[in-house]
Amino acid sequence: MSDFPWLSVLVALPLVGAFVVPSLRGATAKQTGLGFSLATLVLSVLVAAQYELDGGMQLTETYEWIPAFGVHFALGVDGLGLLMVLLTTLLVPIVLLAMPFHGNNIDTLRQLRAGGFAGTVAVVAQYDDDLRQAERAGAAVGFQLYDGAGAELADRAAVAAGLDVSGPTADARRGPDRPSGP
Repeated sequence: MSDFPWLSVLVALPLVGAFVVPSLRGATAKQTGLGFSLATLVLSVLVAAQYELDGGMQLTETYEWIPAFGVHFALGVDGLGLLMVLLTTLLVPIVLLAMPFHGNNIDTLRQLRAGGFAGTVAVVAQYDDDLRQAERAGAAVGFQLYDGAGAELADRAAVAAGLDVSGPTADARRGPDRPSGP
């Protein structure tokens, strides 16, 4: 193992991003945030590569903080902790890509693909057109947020108006997993 402060850098990198990104606006802020999160993900994979599978606390670092009181700052990681670090650093870019500004999401997705990112990207879109655009830009999987919501609203409005909404047409709109009626 090296003496490089892997965990300190792993903690510091997203903190730097947390101070830089709020000063930016629009697509630049999202792209910068995504850049910091992907850099943190890469660093966490490098940390995992330094981890030896024999178990126990590893990659430990200890720094004196307030020597007069004997207070120190210590970092270390064990197997379960490393798994949590990897999961967290994997989820942050996914969450950033799920942010609500569709145009920014498409720009970010195109930049990921242009940069050679080969991972699976899933999107949640508000409209069918947005979903198709994300799929054309390289999203592997997508879900239209309001799929079925219009039919459900119409059914509920009809029930509230005293109309009968049962029957094969309503059941087909509702789908096999949804109960009939309000």
